[in-house]
Amino acid sequence: MSDVKATFEQIQTRFESGLDLGDLNAVYTFKLGDDAGDWTIRIESGKGKVEEGAAEDATCTIQVSAENFVSMTTKKANPQMLFMTGKLKVSGNMGQALKLQKILG
Repeated sequence: MSDVKATFEQIQTRFESGLDLGDLNAVYTFKLGDDAGDWTIRIESGKGKVEEGAAEDATCTIQVSAENFVSMTTKKANPQMLFMTGKLKVSGNMGQALKLQKILG
């Protein structure tokens, strides 16, 4: 859990440092399992915000284990391979899911 929280804190820091999000408007919910819980990344008007918990208005939901999420954000795991092997599941707007790489680092 602490790795997950630290990862989301790093993402929030990147948002506050002026990460260019272009014209993306999306609400991502990450379902990371019992130990790590649910997290949301909300992007509106070029600004991003991390929230703990699931968003009811999510436009894209990603279901992945906490371990694979951290591995993905540290580039130790390939998101496409996780998806192809069924270890990462996406529901909602697939186009928005493809833009996650820039957000997650």
